[in-house]
Amino acid sequence: MTCARRLRDLIARPGIIRSLAPHDVYTARLLEQAGFEMLFLGGFGVSASRFGWPDVGLVTLSEMTEAVRRMTSRLSIPLIADGDTGHGDLNNVARTV
Repeated sequence: MTCARRLRDLIARPGIIRSLAPHDVYTARLLEQAGFEMLFLGGFGVSASRFGWPDVGLVTLSEMTEAVRRMTSRLSIPLIADGDTGHGDLNNVARTV
């Protein structure tokens, strides 16, 4: 079953989906092994893990994309990723979407 199909099935189920937000791939794999069915990656996790800074808009689109790519390449469960901020003006927002 694909991650996309798993995500659709999770969303279709009644109730709350338990999910945590790992900052790195190692932690994501531990959470998957612990039984979590879905994870979340946001700008804070990437910024804290990569730079040791809070999420103050330093993470670029390419850095966020690479963090998502690294994490999803090692997971078999869905990962929801925050599009985040700091990617520029309206043209960059359209490109991000």
